[in-house]
Parts: sequence; C-alpha cells; structure tokens
Amino acid sequence: MGIVLCYPAHAVQSTHMFRLGPYTLDVCSGELQGAAGVRRITPKAMHVLMTLGAPGAGVVSKEQLFRSVWPRRV
Repeated sequence: MGIVLCYPAHAVQSTHMFRLGPYTLDVCSGELQGAAGVRRITPKAMHVLMTLGAPGAGVVSKEQLFRSVWPRRV
C-alpha cells in the first residue's frame, strides 16, 4: 500500500473516500461512517480495509492480506 497524502478539505475535493458496502471510509480522517454513526479506526484497521477495498483487488487471500498489512510477520 502506498502513501496517501491528505490535504485540508478546503484545498482539494476528497478523493480518499471509499464505499465499502453500506459504509464510507474516509482515509484522511481515519473514520468509518455507517448507519450506526461515525467511528474512528486505528491505522492498522484502516490498512486492512484499504487492502480489501482497493480498486481491482477482487478476492483478497489471507496470504495477500498478511503480506500487505503485516509484511515482516509472515
């Protein structure tokens, strides 16, 4: 996963918001929004969600997920 640069909302239109089913993931703020409200999530959880929701990712195997999120642990 590459580095994501985040800018103030007034500087550029957000291109770092992703839809994951009924949820909206805001990479810059570290928030997951859904019917139950807004939750701040940890950077590791954000990395997992970005890996699973990456454009063209398709089905992500457990091995791919571990290599992406925990590269020195597998």
